Amino acid sequence: MSIKKIVFCENCSKEILVFPSQIKKSKNNRFFCNRKCKHGWMRGKKLEEIVGEETAKKRKENFSKNFQSSGNPNFGKRWSEKQRAKASIMMIERMKDPEYKHLAGSANRGVKFSKERKRKQREGMVRNGYWVKIENKSDYKFYCMLSNWIVSMYNIVEEGQELYKQYGKYNFKKNFKGMVRDHRYSRKQGFDNKVFPEILRHPLNCELMSIKNNTKKLSRSSILLENLFESILNYDKEWFEKKKCEILIEEYRNGKKFDRKIYEKKVNIEGIK
Repeated sequence: MSIKKIVFCENCSKEILVFPSQIKKSKNNRFFCNRKCKHGWMRGKKLEEIVGEETAKKRKENFSKNFQSSGNPNFGKRWSEKQRAKASIMMIERMKDPEYKHLAGSANRGVKFSKERKRKQREGMVRNGYWVKIENKSDYKFYCMLSNWIVSMYNIVEEGQELYKQYGKYNFKKNFKGMVRDHRYSRKQGFDNKVFPEILRHPLNCELMSIKNNTKKLSRSSILLENLFESILNYDKEWFEKKKCEILIEEYRNGKKFDRKIYEKKVNIEGIK
């Protein structure tokens, strides 16, 4: 009878006893206490890291070939409304876990929308005539571009949330009663007073209102700048530019203002619209 040998779990480093035949059969000399440890080690890793580049390439090719069109067992099938609702609730619950939420975007973080990709996208869109060159934008248009919303905002902001739940998002063809996003401290006043654009695109500077009220408001503000500053500094929810906004508020109070030249360099490097 073969004597078991000691190996260590790849995930938790705990000692494990295995037969020599198991070590011999192992392709990568990785061992785990149980499935939980194995899944914990695999989480967040790319296929190439787990099975090697060559094996990963073959698996992807076979998967692509076997699951095209009718080869896919789910080809032609559609989810019922009940299934969609169930999956939506399940995903919302999962995303409440900060660790899971972070891992969900780990594959594309810093890759899919990298600075280099954004820069190339801008160059291509300008070359094909879809976007205007940065240097050809007026100071105000440039400022409006920077202070525009960088995420959807509809499910983040509190101002007008009840109306949004009742009427939904505005669409000039399908939903004329819907809500639109508006800057509480307007971009026109932000531009005139040289407020940093990151402050104007903060969730607390966004409110949802009807297109009718938005048209009436024009370029007026519905909040004082100092009140906006205080509310941002006291903001206790997650926002990826939170720390940046706090620093910029302090700098603005100390006399530093928006400078086009500085932001123009950032745009040329990062490829912002």
